[in-house]
Amino acid sequence: MPSVIGDVATASITSPDTVYGPGQGHLHDIGIGGNPYPYAECTYYVWQYYHDLQGVDINGQLGNATDWVNSAHREQWAVDDQPLEAKTVSWSAARYPPFGHVAVVDQVNGDGSFDVLEMNFTYYADEHPELAGKIDRRTVTDRRGIQGFITPTGVTAVSGGQQNDVLAALTAPLSGIGDAIRQAGLYLEAELMTAQLKATAMSQVAIGTVIGGGGLTLGALTAYGRGSPGAGAARVGRRFQRVRRTVAPQPSPIGRRSYGETEQRWLSPRVRRQLAARQAQP
Repeated sequence: MPSVIGDVATASITSPDTVYGPGQGHLHDIGIGGNPYPYAECTYYVWQYYHDLQGVDINGQLGNATDWVNSAHREQWAVDDQPLEAKTVSWSAARYPPFGHVAVVDQVNGDGSFDVLEMNFTYYADEHPELAGKIDRRTVTDRRGIQGFITPTGVTAVSGGQQNDVLAALTAPLSGIGDAIRQAGLYLEAELMTAQLKATAMSQVAIGTVIGGGGLTLGALTAYGRGSPGAGAARVGRRFQRVRRTVAPQPSPIGRRSYGETEQRWLSPRVRRQLAARQAQP
Protein backbone atom coordinates (compact mmCIF):
# COMPACT_ATOMS: atom_id res chain seq x y z
CA MET A 1 0.00 0.00 0.00
CA PRO A 2 1.53 3.37 -0.95
CA SER A 3 1.95 6.02 1.67
CA VAL A 4 -0.61 8.80 1.55
CA ILE A 5 0.23 12.48 1.28
CA GLY A 6 -2.85 14.46 2.14
CA ASP A 7 -1.60 18.03 1.92
CA VAL A 8 -1.29 19.14 -1.70
CA ALA A 9 0.70 22.19 -0.67
CA THR A 10 3.52 20.17 0.93
CA ALA A 11 3.43 16.94 -1.06
CA SER A 12 6.24 16.03 -3.45
CA ILE A 13 5.02 15.61 -7.02
CA THR A 14 8.14 13.56 -7.83
CA SER A 15 7.83 10.91 -5.09
CA PRO A 16 6.98 7.49 -6.57
CA ASP A 17 4.77 5.10 -4.61
CA THR A 18 3.07 7.91 -2.72
CA VAL A 19 -0.46 9.19 -3.05
CA TYR A 20 -0.49 12.86 -3.95
CA GLY A 21 -3.50 14.82 -2.73
CA PRO A 22 -6.60 13.67 -0.85
CA GLY A 23 -6.56 10.14 -2.29
CA GLN A 24 -9.46 7.70 -2.13
CA GLY A 25 -12.93 9.21 -2.31
CA HIS A 26 -11.92 12.12 -4.55
CA LEU A 27 -11.33 10.36 -7.86
CA HIS A 28 -12.25 12.62 -10.83
CA ASP A 29 -12.89 15.66 -8.61
CA ILE A 30 -12.14 18.93 -10.44
CA GLY A 31 -10.25 21.85 -8.93
CA ILE A 32 -8.23 20.10 -6.23
CA GLY A 33 -5.29 22.37 -5.49
CA GLY A 34 -6.41 24.62 -8.35
CA ASN A 35 -5.82 21.83 -10.87
CA PRO A 36 -8.37 21.98 -13.74
CA TYR A 37 -8.04 18.29 -14.63
CA PRO A 38 -9.86 15.38 -12.95
CA TYR A 39 -8.07 14.27 -9.82
CA ALA A 40 -5.82 11.19 -10.12
CA GLU A 41 -5.91 11.10 -13.92
CA CYS A 42 -2.69 11.24 -15.95
CA THR A 43 -3.56 14.75 -17.16
CA TYR A 44 -3.96 15.88 -13.55
CA TYR A 45 -0.45 14.71 -12.79
CA VAL A 46 1.21 16.55 -15.70
CA TRP A 47 -0.52 19.84 -14.87
CA GLN A 48 0.44 19.52 -11.20
CA TYR A 49 4.05 18.65 -12.05
CA TYR A 50 4.60 21.90 -13.95
CA HIS A 51 2.70 23.91 -11.33
CA ASP A 52 4.73 22.57 -8.44
CA LEU A 53 8.21 22.37 -9.96
CA GLN A 54 8.34 25.22 -12.48
CA GLY A 55 5.52 27.52 -11.42
CA VAL A 56 3.85 27.12 -14.82
CA ASP A 57 0.09 26.59 -15.09
CA ILE A 58 -0.50 25.07 -18.51
CA ASN A 59 -3.80 25.30 -20.37
CA GLY A 60 -6.58 23.38 -18.63
CA GLN A 61 -8.46 22.72 -21.87
CA LEU A 62 -6.06 20.42 -23.71
CA GLY A 63 -8.59 17.58 -23.81
CA ASN A 64 -7.95 13.89 -23.29
CA ALA A 65 -4.36 12.66 -23.28
CA THR A 66 -4.58 11.54 -26.90
CA ASP A 67 -5.49 15.13 -27.89
CA TRP A 68 -2.52 16.82 -26.25
CA VAL A 69 -0.18 16.91 -29.26
CA ASN A 70 -2.83 18.53 -31.46
CA SER A 71 -3.65 20.94 -28.65
CA ALA A 72 0.05 21.72 -28.23
CA HIS A 73 0.29 22.67 -31.90
CA ARG A 74 -2.70 24.95 -31.40
CA GLU A 75 -0.96 26.55 -28.42
CA GLN A 76 2.23 26.88 -30.53
CA TRP A 77 4.21 24.79 -28.07
CA ALA A 78 7.29 22.89 -29.20
CA VAL A 79 6.56 19.26 -30.16
CA ASP A 80 9.29 16.88 -31.31
CA ASP A 81 10.50 13.27 -31.03
CA GLN A 82 13.30 13.90 -28.53
CA PRO A 83 12.76 12.86 -24.88
CA LEU A 84 14.22 15.31 -22.37
CA GLU A 85 13.63 15.67 -18.66
CA ALA A 86 10.45 17.69 -17.92
CA LYS A 87 8.90 17.20 -21.36
CA THR A 88 5.42 15.69 -21.60
CA VAL A 89 5.17 12.50 -23.63
CA SER A 90 1.80 11.73 -25.24
CA TRP A 91 0.53 8.33 -26.38
CA SER A 92 -2.36 7.84 -28.77
CA ALA A 93 -5.76 6.38 -27.94
CA ALA A 94 -5.00 3.63 -30.46
CA ARG A 95 -2.11 2.54 -28.24
CA TYR A 96 -3.86 3.06 -24.90
CA PRO A 97 -7.63 3.20 -25.46
CA PRO A 98 -9.88 4.95 -25.02
CA PHE A 99 -8.24 8.24 -24.00
CA GLY A 100 -4.49 7.77 -24.61
CA HIS A 101 -1.96 8.63 -21.92
CA VAL A 102 0.42 11.43 -20.90
CA ALA A 103 3.39 11.40 -18.53
CA VAL A 104 6.42 13.55 -17.71
CA VAL A 105 9.92 12.47 -18.72
CA ASP A 106 12.01 12.15 -15.56
CA GLN A 107 15.27 10.79 -16.95
CA VAL A 108 16.78 9.79 -20.30
CA ASN A 109 18.93 6.65 -20.21
CA GLY A 110 22.02 5.79 -22.22
CA ASP A 111 20.35 2.85 -23.98
CA GLY A 112 17.68 5.06 -25.57
CA SER A 113 15.00 4.29 -23.01
CA PHE A 114 13.61 6.93 -20.68
CA ASP A 115 11.90 7.05 -17.30
CA VAL A 116 8.57 8.77 -16.71
CA LEU A 117 6.55 9.95 -13.74
CA GLU A 118 2.80 9.47 -14.05
CA MET A 119 -0.56 8.62 -12.54
CA ASN A 120 -3.19 6.03 -13.44
CA PHE A 121 -1.18 3.85 -15.81
CA THR A 122 0.20 0.78 -14.02
CA TYR A 123 -3.12 0.61 -12.19
CA TYR A 124 -6.70 1.66 -13.03
CA ALA A 125 -8.03 3.92 -10.28
CA ASP A 126 -11.68 3.29 -11.21
CA GLU A 127 -11.14 -0.36 -10.31
CA HIS A 128 -8.69 0.32 -7.46
CA PRO A 129 -9.94 3.53 -5.80
CA GLU A 130 -7.52 3.04 -2.91
CA LEU A 131 -4.72 3.88 -5.38
CA ALA A 132 -6.25 7.16 -6.57
CA GLY A 133 -3.51 9.80 -6.81
CA LYS A 134 -0.63 7.29 -6.59
CA ILE A 135 2.54 8.46 -8.39
CA ASP A 136 4.42 5.85 -10.40
CA ARG A 137 7.85 5.82 -12.03
CA ARG A 138 8.55 3.40 -14.89
CA THR A 139 11.02 2.91 -17.73
CA VAL A 140 9.76 3.23 -21.32
CA THR A 141 11.59 1.05 -23.85
CA ASP A 142 8.88 0.73 -26.53
CA ARG A 143 8.02 3.93 -28.42
CA ARG A 144 5.02 2.54 -30.26
CA GLY A 145 2.05 4.88 -29.98
CA ILE A 146 4.09 7.92 -28.91
CA GLN A 147 2.72 10.97 -30.72
CA GLY A 148 5.37 13.41 -29.56
CA PHE A 149 7.25 15.08 -26.74
CA ILE A 150 5.76 18.43 -25.70
CA THR A 151 7.49 21.46 -24.18
CA PRO A 152 4.81 23.95 -23.07
CA THR A 153 5.66 27.64 -23.24
CA GLY A 154 7.52 28.67 -20.10
CA VAL A 155 8.64 25.14 -19.29
CA THR A 156 12.36 24.34 -19.20
CA ALA A 157 13.38 20.89 -20.37
CA VAL A 158 16.76 19.62 -19.22
CA SER A 159 19.39 17.44 -20.93
CA GLY A 160 22.60 16.52 -19.15
CA GLY A 161 22.25 19.48 -16.80
CA GLN A 162 21.80 21.93 -19.67
CA GLN A 163 18.64 23.97 -20.01
CA ASN A 164 16.81 23.62 -23.30
CA ASP A 165 14.45 26.57 -23.60
CA VAL A 166 13.56 26.57 -27.30
CA LEU A 167 11.77 29.90 -27.30
CA ALA A 168 14.59 31.63 -25.47
CA ALA A 169 17.10 30.36 -28.02
CA LEU A 170 15.01 31.51 -30.96
CA THR A 171 14.40 34.98 -29.58
CA ALA A 172 17.91 35.67 -28.28
CA PRO A 173 19.37 38.82 -29.88
CA LEU A 174 22.32 38.52 -32.24
CA SER A 175 24.52 41.60 -32.59
CA GLY A 176 25.70 40.55 -36.04
CA ILE A 177 22.27 39.93 -37.59
CA GLY A 178 22.84 42.84 -39.97
CA ASP A 179 25.96 41.11 -41.26
CA ALA A 180 23.98 37.93 -41.84
CA ILE A 181 21.37 39.85 -43.84
CA ARG A 182 24.06 41.50 -45.94
CA GLN A 183 25.66 38.12 -46.54
CA ALA A 184 22.32 36.78 -47.76
CA GLY A 185 22.09 39.63 -50.28
CA LEU A 186 25.64 39.01 -51.46
CA TYR A 187 25.26 35.34 -52.19
CA LEU A 188 22.11 35.94 -54.23
CA GLU A 189 24.12 38.04 -56.70
CA ALA A 190 27.39 36.09 -56.60
CA GLU A 191 27.27 34.86 -60.19
CA LEU A 192 30.52 32.86 -60.11
CA MET A 193 29.88 31.10 -56.80
CA THR A 194 29.40 27.39 -57.32
CA ALA A 195 26.16 25.69 -56.35
CA GLN A 196 27.90 23.85 -53.54
CA LEU A 197 29.30 27.00 -51.98
CA LYS A 198 25.95 28.73 -52.33
CA ALA A 199 24.22 25.90 -50.47
CA THR A 200 26.80 26.18 -47.69
CA ALA A 201 26.39 29.96 -47.49
CA MET A 202 22.62 29.71 -47.37
CA SER A 203 22.73 27.17 -44.53
CA GLN A 204 25.09 29.43 -42.56
CA VAL A 205 22.79 32.41 -43.01
CA ALA A 206 19.79 30.27 -42.00
CA ILE A 207 21.54 29.19 -38.80
CA GLY A 208 22.40 32.80 -37.95
CA THR A 209 18.81 33.83 -38.58
CA VAL A 210 17.44 31.05 -36.38
CA ILE A 211 19.63 32.30 -33.54
CA GLY A 212 18.87 35.99 -33.95
CA GLY A 213 15.75 36.39 -36.05
CA GLY A 214 13.45 36.63 -33.05
CA GLY A 215 9.72 36.49 -33.57
CA LEU A 216 9.95 36.49 -37.37
CA THR A 217 12.11 33.36 -37.36
CA LEU A 218 9.93 31.71 -34.74
CA GLY A 219 6.83 32.33 -36.84
CA ALA A 220 8.47 31.00 -39.99
CA LEU A 221 9.76 27.85 -38.30
CA THR A 222 6.40 27.28 -36.61
CA ALA A 223 4.64 27.47 -39.99
CA TYR A 224 7.24 25.26 -41.71
CA GLY A 225 6.99 22.74 -38.87
CA ARG A 226 3.16 22.67 -39.00
CA GLY A 227 2.84 24.33 -35.61
CA SER A 228 6.16 23.27 -34.07
CA PRO A 229 9.24 25.51 -34.33
CA GLY A 230 11.45 22.58 -33.33
CA ALA A 231 10.06 20.42 -36.14
CA GLY A 232 10.43 23.34 -38.56
CA ALA A 233 14.11 23.78 -37.71
CA ALA A 234 14.65 20.04 -38.15
CA ARG A 235 13.00 20.10 -41.60
CA VAL A 236 15.18 23.04 -42.67
CA GLY A 237 18.31 21.18 -41.57
CA ARG A 238 17.31 18.02 -43.43
CA ARG A 239 16.53 20.02 -46.56
CA PHE A 240 19.99 21.60 -46.65
CA GLN A 241 21.62 18.24 -46.06
CA ARG A 242 19.81 16.88 -49.13
CA VAL A 243 20.81 19.89 -51.22
CA ARG A 244 24.46 19.64 -50.25
CA ARG A 245 24.50 15.97 -51.25
CA THR A 246 23.12 16.73 -54.73
CA VAL A 247 25.21 19.75 -55.76
CA ALA A 248 28.46 19.60 -57.75
CA PRO A 249 31.38 18.31 -55.65
CA GLN A 250 34.02 20.53 -57.31
CA PRO A 251 34.10 24.33 -57.77
CA SER A 252 33.17 25.61 -61.21
CA PRO A 253 35.95 27.44 -63.11
CA ILE A 254 35.80 31.22 -63.40
CA GLY A 255 33.95 32.33 -66.51
CA ARG A 256 31.95 29.13 -66.84
CA ARG A 257 29.05 29.49 -69.30
CA SER A 258 27.03 26.34 -68.62
CA TYR A 259 25.42 25.03 -65.47
CA GLY A 260 23.71 21.82 -64.46
CA GLU A 261 20.00 21.73 -63.62
CA THR A 262 20.64 21.73 -59.87
CA GLU A 263 23.16 24.59 -60.13
CA GLN A 264 20.75 26.74 -62.12
CA ARG A 265 18.40 26.86 -59.14
CA TRP A 266 21.02 28.86 -57.23
CA LEU A 267 21.64 31.45 -59.96
CA SER A 268 20.21 34.93 -59.58
CA PRO A 269 17.19 35.80 -61.79
CA ARG A 270 19.37 38.11 -63.92
CA VAL A 271 21.92 35.38 -64.65
CA ARG A 272 19.16 32.87 -65.41
CA ARG A 273 17.72 35.29 -67.97
CA GLN A 274 21.14 35.78 -69.55
CA LEU A 275 21.70 32.03 -69.69
CA ALA A 276 18.29 31.47 -71.29
CA ALA A 277 19.04 34.16 -73.89
CA ARG A 278 22.35 32.51 -74.81
CA GLN A 279 20.69 29.12 -75.13
CA ALA A 280 18.01 30.58 -77.39
CA GLN A 281 20.61 31.91 -79.87
CA PRO A 282 20.98 29.82 -83.08
